[in-house]
Amino acid sequence: MDLRTYFFSLPSAAARAEYAKRAGTTKLYVHQLICRSPKSRRMASSDLARKLSEESGGAVGLHEIRPDIWTPPAQ
Repeated sequence: MDLRTYFFSLPSAAARAEYAKRAGTTKLYVHQLICRSPKSRRMASSDLARKLSEESGGAVGLHEIRPDIWTPPAQ
């Protein structure tokens, strides 16, 4: 599942803010990451990508957040 789908599947704005806080960032920053334009240079750091993936319970893969660093798992 990609970060956008996971983030907006959370039941409320408060749940999204809590998810971001547990990952060590803000709801606004996560929103900026998922709504960035192709020309934007804003990308999650590798540490933040790991935390976002962990806090999603593995629902969001590292390769979904930073495909330039991690490749999708072999199927």
